[in-house]
Amino acid sequence: MNTCHRWILSCALALAAGCAGIGQQSSQPRITEVSRKTYLKFYPTADQREEFYTVWTGLNITLVKFEYRQVNVPNELYAKSYVPTARRSTVFTVAGDEFQKGGRVSAWRATLWHHQKLLAEQKSALW
Repeated sequence: MNTCHRWILSCALALAAGCAGIGQQSSQPRITEVSRKTYLKFYPTADQREEFYTVWTGLNITLVKFEYRQVNVPNELYAKSYVPTARRSTVFTVAGDEFQKGGRVSAWRATLWHHQKLLAEQKSALW
């Protein structure tokens, strides 16, 4: 086998090993994104809100939980939950009286659960 063939073979083996690693990592439960969208300006008071688009990967997730604190009630901890189906994303919304009284979300944490076992989390800088 000449040097060129050895180099091609070693590159192919390295690529295959890298792809195998990527596949293994993607099955690990992980929150890949939490994006915030705030609706204040140009919206009637009743329609003002914050939405947190949450995306995850992994298997055997039985619950996605979103915990948060708000600026007007900093000592209160609130939580919303979502039982996942085939989708791997959801939007957690803070709206209505809850948003009007509590104000904007000041800190948050999103977690993935398998029954009582914490699998993964992502949190804001102020959590």
